[in-house]
Amino acid sequence: MASRINRRIYKKLNRIFGNIYNLASNLTLRAPNYMDLYLYRLSDGEGSITMKLGHYSREGRLWLPDPEMRIRAYPTMELAEALTYSGEGDQRHTDVYPVTGEVDEVAKYQLNNFLNLWLKHVIKRGYITDEQFSEALRGPQITNPQPQ
Repeated sequence: MASRINRRIYKKLNRIFGNIYNLASNLTLRAPNYMDLYLYRLSDGEGSITMKLGHYSREGRLWLPDPEMRIRAYPTMELAEALTYSGEGDQRHTDVYPVTGEVDEVAKYQLNNFLNLWLKHVIKRGYITDEQFSEALRGPQITNPQPQ
């Protein structure tokens, strides 16, 4: 698994979310004029963290993935890999590991490349945490100066 792209993905995840190992269970990121980005920490394994990253669009009462990916990060090795892809736009679901012990090498290559490109766009668009976004909208806090 230790390919260059897996190191790039890990570095991008750290750049966007900070230290992956210390991630909260759920996180919302925002960028002006773009759909919110959601990160869910799903589970911690031996030396790994599995998370779900996605944009969701609303149609009626349904929230649809557009796209949504499961990712596994290995903090001590500084690697990350795509596990699954789901997208409402193309109504497709792809698994890198469709059956325990089997690897779909084509899916692995495609999903890791897609994830790397997607994270590049997230960085370029300047996504920030929901809390940072709210602070930016409020602007600088001005305190009343004391009369002299």
